[in-house]
Amino acid sequence: MSEFLIQVSALAQGSKNFKVTLKNYLNGQTIPIDTPMEVQPGDQIAWNLMVIAGGRVYQPAFQVDFFGANGAPDSSFFGKAAVTAPGGQTTPFAHVLALQEVIKYSIFADGFGKILDPKIQTGDGTSKYGQVPLGGLMPTYTVIWNYPGANMTYQAGHGSPQHFPADGLNVNLTDTVSFVASVTGDPPSQALDAVFAFDPAHFWISPFTQSQQDLPMSVSSNPTSMFEVVDRIDRPGAVFSFNAETEDGSIRSTSYHFILRD
Repeated sequence: MSEFLIQVSALAQGSKNFKVTLKNYLNGQTIPIDTPMEVQPGDQIAWNLMVIAGGRVYQPAFQVDFFGANGAPDSSFFGKAAVTAPGGQTTPFAHVLALQEVIKYSIFADGFGKILDPKIQTGDGTSKYGQVPLGGLMPTYTVIWNYPGANMTYQAGHGSPQHFPADGLNVNLTDTVSFVASVTGDPPSQALDAVFAFDPAHFWISPFTQSQQDLPMSVSSNPTSMFEVVDRIDRPGAVFSFNAETEDGSIRSTSYHFILRD
């Protein structure tokens, strides 16, 4: 479990704009604003706000509001929709409860309005839709289900498809994997997923997601999603079994394996 006391320094630039820096007061490390801050369940977070305006330093009363992906107030991430510092200074610590979620938080200060609204994520933060490759970016591996058959193949980068290794495909941290279906005959009438088997010996359900069991497979008419290997909790050598199947499970492939490496 980690503690974060986020020191928010806001330099007023005009009446409504602020140049903001975030730093963890407990260890002095800078916290990025343009990417989600990564935390884990059980971590504790509090906020301290300092506003510099007209050459003076203020510590106004403020509130930190939490919002989900749909923009609605979120009380699941911390068990509350907001924390406050009515006398300025520092909010109470909020405990991270969510296993895998991304939220946005907004800081509103008395007399200054909204200061900033960055994001926090827990687990890997992965959504059902994964990441869409940009600018022709090629995944490290592409796993191909020869739908509606039982076998899967894979290709490394721009290489040719080859048999999926019987003893499993090794993947390393930061490798990226796409799941696609090569359809023969009638197109599927329902969604296709790569479904990972639950293993109580693992902390994560797949090398890509902490608690999401089904990852979408793309077909030729849809954009390809790409998932990054981000599991730093399970030990190297951990084996993750999966198969491809239709949404109702009526058509499925043989089971295959990923092996987590360094």
